Amino acid sequence: MASISRIGRLLLNGPQATSAMLSSARALSCGTGIPAKLKVGDAKAGSSESLDNLSHEHVRISAAAQALLDVADEKALVDMFGRKHTYLRVSLTEKCNFRCVYCMPEEGVELTPRAALPTLEERKRLLNIFARLGVKKLRFTGGEPTVSNQLLPLLQHAQAVREPGQAHSVFRSVGITTNGFSFKQQMQGLVAAGLTSVNISLDSLQEDKFAKLTRRDGKAMLKVLASLYSALDAGLHTKINCVLMAGTNDDELADFIRLTRDMRIDVRFIEYMPFDGNKWDNAQLVGYRSAIQRLEVEHGILLQAAGGAADSQIAQQKEGGQSPAGSEEAGARKGHYSDSADVNDTTKWYRAPGHVGRVGFISTMTDHFCSSCNRLRLTADGKLKVCLFGDEGLSLLDCLRSGMSDSEVIAEMAAAVRRKAERLGGEKTALDLAHVERKNRSMIMIGG
Repeated sequence: MASISRIGRLLLNGPQATSAMLSSARALSCGTGIPAKLKVGDAKAGSSESLDNLSHEHVRISAAAQALLDVADEKALVDMFGRKHTYLRVSLTEKCNFRCVYCMPEEGVELTPRAALPTLEERKRLLNIFARLGVKKLRFTGGEPTVSNQLLPLLQHAQAVREPGQAHSVFRSVGITTNGFSFKQQMQGLVAAGLTSVNISLDSLQEDKFAKLTRRDGKAMLKVLASLYSALDAGLHTKINCVLMAGTNDDELADFIRLTRDMRIDVRFIEYMPFDGNKWDNAQLVGYRSAIQRLEVEHGILLQAAGGAADSQIAQQKEGGQSPAGSEEAGARKGHYSDSADVNDTTKWYRAPGHVGRVGFISTMTDHFCSSCNRLRLTADGKLKVCLFGDEGLSLLDCLRSGMSDSEVIAEMAAAVRRKAERLGGEKTALDLAHVERKNRSMIMIGG
């Protein structure tokens, strides 16, 4: 109690923290934070349980959070527009072994000091809290998540978070977004730990262009492709993410779609978005409608709308098999598509006639999907980002290290979610994002 009181007094004196205070705060924030209704193996709740019983006068929380201390778990992540957030993207590192032009500024980024990054135990505690609040889908990102030594233990931890009496994790889907360079070597262990899906960033199928886009040796593309085929062989639900840029890789549209002819893979084209340091230019934007039209006019490929049970049956017949049986969760684990459309899906899905795989477009710039957004992001330095284009007003790492209980952290999270703008971080149009004076992070510092 005395230690917490000391921290509370120091916090009231301003944001500058002494090393002694940080040390005390870290010691207090190392509890497991396991929700009362969840369990992790046979573990028991640690010091965070006792923190819940402490008087609020010892911990400084915002006025908005004070009003939400008694918010019901199922309502904590519901914003002012009725959107319930059940999908969490967790960035594990700001480091990456590629330097993609749309993600990493040419001059690089200043990395956060290690002491200011969440520890493994702190990230576990946050996963427990999000699970308690109804998050069902997890994706680990970066930077490049495979360079983080926390990826494997966090996957294992996520698999162990269960409702009492249940055999499966509360997280129905646990995936990663990776550049694929090192994924093949780690895949077996990651799958054993509970990985269900992988998104592989691949913006060109040509070595010279790949080198230009990644600022790395073009032969690295071969390792990325090896990871792609290994993921498919392992039965992982596998997607390619391709950021489409006019005059750079838009001439490869048809080449990417040919990958879907005989492989059960999703190829997604992402509209080029403005972030700090990526020198975004409207002239480089290829809208999804333009891409679809070009495929028809230039390549004779007339895409058909995909999704739903009928589409799934077509794909199964192409493979000579039966429609997938079982739950959506089971389907995801076997690499099958769900028979039901995901109302929160950010992708517009199509299929080339006779192809097994799907083609998708993420149309953030020309036809945003903010009204159905269910995503939250946790940056590598522990900040909650409720919108890709919005400000991050809450450091969950600071919350943990200031000695807050789980209930108080939840109240702060609920307040942050209720500040989420209706669309596009508060801007009227997507094009406004490129001209606003307020700074957003570079993509690598947000987490893909």
